[in-house]
Amino acid sequence: MDTTEHDLKLLSIGYYVQGGLVTFYSLIFFAYVGVMGAVMFTALKEAAKSGSSANQVPGWLFPLLGTLITAVLLVIVASGLCLLYAGLALRRRKHYIFLLVMAGLSCFAMPYGTLLGIFTILVLQRPSAKALFGRAPAFPPALPQQ
Repeated sequence: MDTTEHDLKLLSIGYYVQGGLVTFYSLIFFAYVGVMGAVMFTALKEAAKSGSSANQVPGWLFPLLGTLITAVLLVIVASGLCLLYAGLALRRRKHYIFLLVMAGLSCFAMPYGTLLGIFTILVLQRPSAKALFGRAPAFPPALPQQ
């Protein structure tokens, strides 16, 4: 009994869950960074008003940190959206190579992502899964005739 279609459906749900969690937590982190940025901006403004120069923060530090944090947030949100799209692609049986790449990248998110990535790679390598995605199964090369 071939369970490939059922396994692909379960993997799709797993990618929806992982993508939703990654996106949700990145948005919470974004809100946290926004609040902390407002607090730091207010603290710096008050310190500049008081004229205290003993503990001044260099002017270039906060724009640099803001740029780095924004870049990290964008990468995390993009990865969450890619995980959600991987769930959709699994359900529609499209983008085989994209799914293999996302399965490999998902292996870095321990422990849940590792299990999801390994099982995705194992299921996608089945000949029945390749047939569902419209890919011909790979046959070993023919031996040369002598």
